Amino acid sequence: DIEGHMGTDDKFYVVDFARLFPPEALPPKSAIYDRSMYYKLLRPELVRSCRELGFGPLSSDAFTGWSQQKEEDNKTVKEVTDRLYSEVIPKFAAKFSAIPNTTLVDPSFSLTETLHRSGINVRHLGHIRSHIK
Repeated sequence: DIEGHMGTDDKFYVVDFARLFPPEALPPKSAIYDRSMYYKLLRPELVRSCRELGFGPLSSDAFTGWSQQKEEDNKTVKEVTDRLYSEVIPKFAAKFSAIPNTTLVDPSFSLTETLHRSGINVRHLGHIRSHIK
């Protein structure tokens, strides 16, 4: 879906990165019209870590109906999404709760960068909070 164009200034421009990364798996009771697979994408850091752990290739076409290997693609993305919720987020929450308060208020500390390095999108803050006692 990525498009490349040459501008009137003779420079190349790349647009439409909407499906560069695979989506999170749809929730089990997701409505048939749920279109979150187009905007709830897995972080590149999570994709990279799963590849290093031996997960199969992840398709950006998973859950869209465009996949040639629909069942296999959906299964692999679901496994990675399950890992995000069952391992990555709880592990991050445990580490985060151990960070001293002085670090958290330091202007050089960035929660967003810390989340992203762990392969977690900021939209999962509520899930992280649910694991902190």
